[in-house]
Amino acid sequence: MCFSANVSILTSGILALIGTISLKKIKTKIQIPLALIPYFFAMQQFSEGILWLTLKSNNVYIIGVAKCFTYIYLTFAFFFWPMWIPFSVYMIENEKVRKLLLRGMLVIGTFVGIYGLFFIIINGGKAQILDHHILYDVNIPGILSTSFFEDKEVSIPKI
Repeated sequence: MCFSANVSILTSGILALIGTISLKKIKTKIQIPLALIPYFFAMQQFSEGILWLTLKSNNVYIIGVAKCFTYIYLTFAFFFWPMWIPFSVYMIENEKVRKLLLRGMLVIGTFVGIYGLFFIIINGGKAQILDHHILYDVNIPGILSTSFFEDKEVSIPKI
C-alpha cells in the first residue's frame, strides 16, 4: 500500500478477513494455495505497517526491528510472490497445455525468486519514508537496481 502505517495495517486486516472467507469457500485441497494468497498479502502489508512505525524512530533497538521488517517485506516481494502465484494457479489448472505453461512459469518464478533472495542477502536493502511513501532500495543485477536514498536510511547489512 505504501501510504501510511494505518492504511497498511487496516489493509492487512481486510485481507486476512478475505483470506478467511476464501478458505471457507474452497471445495478441494488443491484450492488451498490460491485461497491463502490474501493471508500472505495480509502478512506483507502488516510488515509494511510495522515498517512505517519503526522507520520514524531513532532508537537503535527499533531501528533493528525496521531492518527485520524491511527483510520480511523484500522477501515477499522478490522471493515469495514470483514462486507462489504460478504455483497456486498451477495447482488448480486442469487443462494439460496450460498446466505445462504454468509449470514453466513456476520454474522461471522459482529461479527469479532464488536470484532475488540471493542478492537481497548479499547486497542488503534499505527502506526510508520519502514523500508519503516507503522507498525500498535494493540492488538485484539485471532486475532492479536503485539508489535514491538521502541521509536518513535504514541499511540492512550484508550477511
